Amino acid sequence: MEHHLVVAAARPASPAAESRRISEVEPEEVRFLWHPYVPLRKVTLLEGDPGQGKSWIAAALAASGSLGTGLPGAGPFEPFSTLFFTAEDGIADTLRPRLDRMAADGSRIFAHDAPLSLDTLAGRAGRDRAGEVWRGLVAEGRSRPR
Repeated sequence: MEHHLVVAAARPASPAAESRRISEVEPEEVRFLWHPYVPLRKVTLLEGDPGQGKSWIAAALAASGSLGTGLPGAGPFEPFSTLFFTAEDGIADTLRPRLDRMAADGSRIFAHDAPLSLDTLAGRAGRDRAGEVWRGLVAEGRSRPR
């Protein structure tokens, strides 16, 4: 089974939102990549002021995931790919050197640092490319809005 890390992502929206009776919903157990910090198929936000280590933690998760080495307190898992959307750290001067120091498999880690607008053809192409690269993971390094 292939594992995917969700650091900041949302499940694709269903074609139409609908209300359902809770009695008709089949309960599911939450599965974790890293219990109890990073659930699979859920939104996990890394929030904080600049310099607090959000992107370092995201890079460490991506490096571990690219190698399948596991996380503290958890065993190894199948390697997974990561897609970073970054607005704060440079790819060449921060993200790549950090991942290199962590011995990450760079062939499994992708990065996007340009503004992405789904109102443009280029933005929609970027969204489609992101979906091809990875189906669910967006590791995001951004500060909270001021």
